[in-house]
Amino acid sequence: MIDRETNSTPAEKRSRARLTGWIWAAKAAVSTGLFLWIIARADLADTLRALSQAEPRWLLPAACSPAIGTVLTATRWGGLLRAQGVCLRLATLVQSCCVAAFFRQFLPSTIGGDAIRGYDSWRAGASKPVAVAALVVDRLLGLLILVLFAAVGICLPHSPLRQYPLVFWAVGLAAGGLLLGTWLLFRPAGKFSAAARRATAGLPRFLRRTSVGILDAAGAFGGKQRQLPRALGYSILLQTNVILFYYLLGRAMGFGISYSQFCVIVPIATLVMLVPVSINAIGVREGIFVFLLGTFGVSSAEAVAFAWLEHGVFLLYGLFGAVVFACRKVPRRIPAAPSVDAPWAGAARRSHSLKMEKPEGVGPAEVPLEAW
Repeated sequence: MIDRETNSTPAEKRSRARLTGWIWAAKAAVSTGLFLWIIARADLADTLRALSQAEPRWLLPAACSPAIGTVLTATRWGGLLRAQGVCLRLATLVQSCCVAAFFRQFLPSTIGGDAIRGYDSWRAGASKPVAVAALVVDRLLGLLILVLFAAVGICLPHSPLRQYPLVFWAVGLAAGGLLLGTWLLFRPAGKFSAAARRATAGLPRFLRRTSVGILDAAGAFGGKQRQLPRALGYSILLQTNVILFYYLLGRAMGFGISYSQFCVIVPIATLVMLVPVSINAIGVREGIFVFLLGTFGVSSAEAVAFAWLEHGVFLLYGLFGAVVFACRKVPRRIPAAPSVDAPWAGAARRSHSLKMEKPEGVGPAEVPLEAW
């Protein structure tokens, strides 16, 4: 991303800026259109009445759930970065996740805040491929566990979504695709990576540069299968907490939907909201919950109220992230540390620097790892 800005000509930068403006305008139009369509279907007075009847005794524990999820996400993300030789304190990782939650409220889809986490890990010493790869693996493992929850839930005998074959096959294909993606990311690069690089050699400059960046990021975790069990364990805890959050919101709204039924609703809604067709999934969120909750007998007004309540909790959490963003110190950029798999890389020590032994004739180097 940074190299692209450095090497781009003024004309390329203007063209990219115009394209970004058109994309944002299209997303704003989609968000507005979907939101107005949902409001037209659901009576606004009924929606506000349903919101006013939410029970505070269920809302309080639900509001604590995102904080627990942030700690679990930061711990999993930190483990993935440590596997690449980048060591950050848990407090630093939690701060980055909180700031990402703030920026997520204004960026496309629900993954826009990941750009902030990637930038923070890059400033802390991760190379761009490693920063991107850690985020991709972090997201991929979370989605994998979430979709596997849905696959189990949708197969339960009394699941109303079983009457929709498209939903059944979509969950199955998503689970298969995520399993394949996880296998490809953690398998040794080998001949596949070399063949892919040769295949992209004849592409135009922009596509070739993008392809090389993707291949570099994809190969960062090649052969590191030992990192999987721990990351998957945190993913199971995290997604259990995510589903618990929605279950508690449902109880606050008075829905008679069980935890196992939310195991089907939440993964499907999450996957749909990840599609970057609107700003922060506005409009998409309301539409998918109207459909999914409607299969369990929830009215459109109550489903929209549920979506607004969910969005309100994350907005409050985003405001807390804004406070963290305003108060935290901006870290200085640290040069990217060499990969722990480099032939001359020594053992990493959790100290103020990483000392490595190079081949004979080359002086020792010290690469500081702790930025904050």
